[in-house]
Amino acid sequence: MNTNLRQHLPTVLALAAALSAPVLAATGIAEAPAPQVYNNIKVVSGGVSLDEADAVKRLAPDYRLRVILSGRGGEYQVAHSLAVVKQGQVIARIPDAGPYVLMDLPAGHYTLEGEFAGLSMSRDVDVTWAGTTLNWVLPSSVN
Repeated sequence: MNTNLRQHLPTVLALAAALSAPVLAATGIAEAPAPQVYNNIKVVSGGVSLDEADAVKRLAPDYRLRVILSGRGGEYQVAHSLAVVKQGQVIARIPDAGPYVLMDLPAGHYTLEGEFAGLSMSRDVDVTWAGTTLNWVLPSSVN
């Protein structure tokens, strides 16, 4: 790479990002929430609005575990807290998780422990190398 170009690349990239934000907004393309890291696990959580849900769904193939939280009637839900447990140890605790939660986990067996409207619930999930989607449908008592 040309030394002069390498020197100015960060400025060029920042300018491109700044100029593209209004274009993305004008076209109705929403951005997904920024990934957060909980105990070395990269997590994207969000999707409350339709635009944000579409943005999170576009990222889904990049994450091994994809969790969708919903009620029996199809309405989306958010967990007050979602813990990821492996071999009895909490390896991540995600606040205000959902309705879409993407996690960059290694393949393996996990238990998800959620707090929903004062109720505690858990689900076991086996994450494969190819990726796993868990549609967690909550009982109608959670609203």
